[in-house]
Amino acid sequence: MSIKNSGGLFIGLLLGGAIGGAIALLYAPKSGKHFRNDLSRKTNEFIDDSKRKANEKWTEVKEKTENTIDRANEFLNTGFEKITERSGKIRNAFRARLNMHNDGSYPSRQSTIFTESVDYINNQIT
Repeated sequence: MSIKNSGGLFIGLLLGGAIGGAIALLYAPKSGKHFRNDLSRKTNEFIDDSKRKANEKWTEVKEKTENTIDRANEFLNTGFEKITERSGKIRNAFRARLNMHNDGSYPSRQSTIFTESVDYINNQIT
């Protein structure tokens, strides 16, 4: 249904409600004063009920939003901690390998250095 059609539907509903209300007034068994009192009471009940339901929904949405934000923050903090921890392990592994290489305690062959460094770093991370 397009916006144009839904606007016409809304106007039709309003007009139908107004016509129905006018007919109800004409055929109501109560006097006008009693009918107006009943109408006023029912309208106030409807407004109060609508406000209560709107507040309940607002509170529900607010709680769900706060829970979602809390869970997202927890997820991000946990991920950041893991990244920080692993980057520290990698940094320490590289420093250890660099120190071994500078001290001369590490093999001088280039191909072996790369392979063993990768293995060493992988062992430090896990």
